[in-house]
Amino acid sequence: LRSQGLSVQVIRRQLERQMMAEQYVSSALKEKNRRAGLAEVREYYDKRPDEFKVPDRVKWQHIFIALKNYPAPRAAYDRAAALWQQAAAGADFGALAVQYDEGFAKQQKGFGTGEKRNEIQPADLEETLWALKPGQIGAVVETPTGYHVVKVIERDYAGVQPFDTAVQSKVRDKITRAATEAEYKKLVDELWRKGVVRVFEE
Repeated sequence: LRSQGLSVQVIRRQLERQMMAEQYVSSALKEKNRRAGLAEVREYYDKRPDEFKVPDRVKWQHIFIALKNYPAPRAAYDRAAALWQQAAAGADFGALAVQYDEGFAKQQKGFGTGEKRNEIQPADLEETLWALKPGQIGAVVETPTGYHVVKVIERDYAGVQPFDTAVQSKVRDKITRAATEAEYKKLVDELWRKGVVRVFEE
């Protein structure tokens, strides 16, 4: 603080002034705040479709069985198939991954790497993952390094988000925030016009 020409007292005064200013502005704007109606929310949504576009996204879990850890490919496949059967029978996939995965999923609490197209690792799993629905487990996938068992947890499909309650709430917050910022700017401008700025020595 000394190197910047400041002290604890100066910082405390700055924080006090900032808090007082925020309280003043908050109370001044309180009466002007209003809740956007459904028609206004719908109009915002209809006029800005680009804001509500979402890409394909998948949240998934992963168990990898590495060929290098087994005496023969068949032994590795049998291990992967046994884990697939346990998962398909209702066993906790995440727990199986944490216990038996021989790749990165173990360190990621059972979750796979990547959520969007061309981000999935390994890339060989893309086709399987995008074909699954939430809750589904794919067939055992063979790659040059081993066998993979995957389960899709969440899935978003590319397109425009539907006008559901979550989107309505998001839009209403945006409208309220924009209105508050506009009123804040108007209030500050008005204070600058009316007020006289005086500087006092600390």
